[in-house]
Amino acid sequence: MLFAVLAVFLLAFMFGCPTNPPVTPPVNVTPPVSNVTPPVTNVTPPENITPPVVNVTPPTPPEVNVTNVTPPVVNVTPPTPPTPPVPPATGDKITAAGLTYIDSPTAALNMYFIDVGTGDAILLKKGNFNMLIDAGNADNGEKVATFLRQVGVDDIQILVATDASPNNIGGMPAVIAAFPIEQYWDNGVVVSGVNVNENEMCGTKGCAQMSSSSSDVIVAYTALMNAIVAKGITPKHPVVRDTLAVDGMNVTILNPGENRLGSSPNSDSIAMKLENDGFCAILSGDIQETVESSITALGIPLKCQVLKVGSNGGGNSASFQFLDSIKPETAVISVGTTDPNLPSQTTLERLRLQNVQVYRTDINGTITMISSAGNYTVYTNK
Repeated sequence: MLFAVLAVFLLAFMFGCPTNPPVTPPVNVTPPVSNVTPPVTNVTPPENITPPVVNVTPPTPPEVNVTNVTPPVVNVTPPTPPTPPVPPATGDKITAAGLTYIDSPTAALNMYFIDVGTGDAILLKKGNFNMLIDAGNADNGEKVATFLRQVGVDDIQILVATDASPNNIGGMPAVIAAFPIEQYWDNGVVVSGVNVNENEMCGTKGCAQMSSSSSDVIVAYTALMNAIVAKGITPKHPVVRDTLAVDGMNVTILNPGENRLGSSPNSDSIAMKLENDGFCAILSGDIQETVESSITALGIPLKCQVLKVGSNGGGNSASFQFLDSIKPETAVISVGTTDPNLPSQTTLERLRLQNVQVYRTDINGTITMISSAGNYTVYTNK
């Protein structure tokens, strides 16, 4: 049945439908190639094409008025350079090595002739450099220490005992106990009757032996040596022509000589010339006329504005020869009121004849001299 139906449809299609020409399939048609190479994307741009210049003007910043604008202050503290080590002082040679002070060469020099009665106590103070020459008798030790504190002394770079006279060294133990002492000088004369370790006390130059000593000299010298040993200080013994340059000052030793006499405290007393910025002073210790003659024969220029008269103004001090060499304008005599023979009228007359202005601690009290740029001013407290 099915086949019959199909046959009818086939016949109807072949003979009953409109006739169309047969479609001839294409001959030799190459099928499309599937492996097509993709187009190259790296296209080289044309050469020598200058890009267009675009002139873009930046916007003008707003004007700021900075006339009164204070820049911020930046306090930058520079690093402190390391302090080079200071070599320690060695031997007998006087030197500034080992001294601690702030160098102030242009500072004024203050000289204080402290009223200690018949005796000596002189403070040289420049900036924070302090040099104390003698300290009066034992009763004045605390007075001297108090005065030093009042004028701002914290430590003493150089302490000088000009000789073993009790009215010069008696007050030193109290001063040594009160302040650090960096150097100690004396005249290198050992007082007979006092046991000292000469290896420690006398150094390379050795010590002279005082030929005779009174009981008060022995007591004062023993107390001083005990204080020095307790402080661990090695003494220095300057002699003639030794010099020290410190803080703009120059110190020249005038006495004792290389061969110390050892006959009395006065003969080997330390005398010195002090120079500072056009100012000059001769500090005579306790020397007398014989030693003054030796000093004038040294050939060292002695002309100075100020003379500290030796031996508390005794009759054998400030000879005409010595005064002619120094030509002082001003003289200072450290003396008390208990000895009617001091100062000697003979000495005062020599000073008067030389037109020297005289200041005395028994009349004027503590005497202060302030020097700067070659000029000096004298102040008294009486």
